[in-house]
Amino acid sequence: MNIENQHHDSPRIFISVCEASGDKHAGALVTEILRQLPTAQISGVGGPDMAAAGCTVLKTTVDKSAMGLAIFGKLSIFMALLKFIKGELKRHKPDIIIVVDSFAFNSHVARSGRALGIPILYYIAPQLWAWAPWRIKKLKKTA
Repeated sequence: MNIENQHHDSPRIFISVCEASGDKHAGALVTEILRQLPTAQISGVGGPDMAAAGCTVLKTTVDKSAMGLAIFGKLSIFMALLKFIKGELKRHKPDIIIVVDSFAFNSHVARSGRALGIPILYYIAPQLWAWAPWRIKKLKKTA
């Protein structure tokens, strides 16, 4: 996929990260994207590593991650965040959405982008095989 040859000179990229480890990887990715495509406009949800690399972080998410039953205590936060992201995707329609790990949340981000016709890239795909291999079908539907 060559986002450099889209309809404008400055490709718009949206990145979604929910965890500190994903933020570190996304920060390195943003650095490399901007090295190769200095006019790229990168925004998204994530953390300080993404911001330091040059991404416009619209919402900080790395301090909100949760696993297991703890997710239920933060469900309203995640629902509001997803609503915010959907609005951003509709308003600014990026050329590509990059989701980093966090399948439980980012599968919804990917589905929202796909519904708008935006290509999705899973950067560091979730480790579905390790604990829920049946979810591969769900991943294929969002990609």
